[in-house]
Amino acid sequence: MSKKEEKINETITGVTLKLDEPVMIGEKEYTEITLKKPLAGNLKGISITQLQSGDTQQVMNFVSAVSDWPLPSVERLSLGDLNMINNIVLGFLFPKNLNDLVKGLQESGAEIQLLTTQAM
Repeated sequence: MSKKEEKINETITGVTLKLDEPVMIGEKEYTEITLKKPLAGNLKGISITQLQSGDTQQVMNFVSAVSDWPLPSVERLSLGDLNMINNIVLGFLFPKNLNDLVKGLQESGAEIQLLTTQAM
């Protein structure tokens, strides 16, 4: 295949979720949260087994590690928003299912955007 015929692949770099309930961080109101695609180092001190089971503290620690939100701000997320984020976290843990998971959440009414870069 020539370079012109090569298919451009998209690599997921993160996910942005529009929050149902905004969160104040300092003087700024946040209406969305972006979770960057995690690397192994983002899991320091986090139990993958507990994360997979939806352990609230582990999910909040993970969110703080892959977003620009400090843990006290993550703790102020509504339960509905945290539950939606937990589903996204599971998608990160099982990357082959992330696209399908996000599509399903979008079909249920969630406003989620996959962040991607294109690679040849």
